[in-house]
Order: sequence, then C-alpha cells, then structure tokens
Amino acid sequence: MNRRMSLCLACFSIFCILLSAQVSTLGPTDQRVADLIAQVKNMPVSKLDAALPGTSLEEWLKAQAGPEGKIGWVVRSVPRDTTHDSHGMLDWVEADATLKDGRTFFVVVDVSTDPSHPRVVEANVIPNKTEISRQLRVRRLSDLPRVLRKTSQNSDRSEAQR
Repeated sequence: MNRRMSLCLACFSIFCILLSAQVSTLGPTDQRVADLIAQVKNMPVSKLDAALPGTSLEEWLKAQAGPEGKIGWVVRSVPRDTTHDSHGMLDWVEADATLKDGRTFFVVVDVSTDPSHPRVVEANVIPNKTEISRQLRVRRLSDLPRVLRKTSQNSDRSEAQR
C-alpha cells in the first residue's frame, strides 16, 4: 500500500510539472517569478514550522543539503480556472536539492492561498535517483534533517553490502 501511495505521489508530481509547463505562457511574469522566489528564499523558516529557527529558508535548506549540495528554485503556476490540484494552489515555489551522494529532496511552498501565511504543502526525500517512486514524505519541515540522516544511514549500509 505504501509503495502504491509513493507511486501515485510521483505520478502526481510529474503531472503537475507537465501541467505547469503547458500553461507557462499564462503563468506569472519573469519579475513576479523572481519576486516569489525571493520572498520564499528570504522568509524565516520558523514561519513554515514553529519548531525551526528564524534563519531564512534558503540558508536552512543549504545547511540540510550540505556544503556541496545544490538547490534550484522554480515557480509552478496553474491558472485558476483549470486547476485540478487537491491543495487548491495556483502559485507555489519549489526548492529542489541534490546532495553530494545523489539523494534529493524537494520542498513545495504555497504562496497563493495567503501570501502573508505561506505553508509547506509537500516535502519529500528521494533516497536515490534510480528509485524515484520510493519518495519519503516529510510530515513537518523540522523532520527533514532526521529523514535525511535516516536515508544517509540506509545508503551507507547499501554501499557496505555491495
């Protein structure tokens, strides 16, 4: 059952990416995209999860990704009249991180429902690029470090067994 849920989540993510690509000409302007990304990067991570410190989301995510990790930022947009997203979002900012060891994680922040109260609607860790369907859902942003440690330990054990 859990595997089926992960597969559905992966398919949903791909669907959203394709849908946003199809409607990109109807989406926000370049300046609006830059503003939305800057807003999310600079917001205190504590605004998204009270258990976290007041540092910016960008700095906190960089710390989670490690010194050699890479983070990309993108705005996804779906026009109001064609949205099929179960979260009811129109614009969201996604941070996609790739760690040195190949693991990845992403965090999706809703910025359209109430810009003064953004919320994390999805955060997942992908333990390795060959098993995208094995995404691990992060329930709270403050759980991300624990899930990354757990996947790192599992990755280390898999390498040792080879």
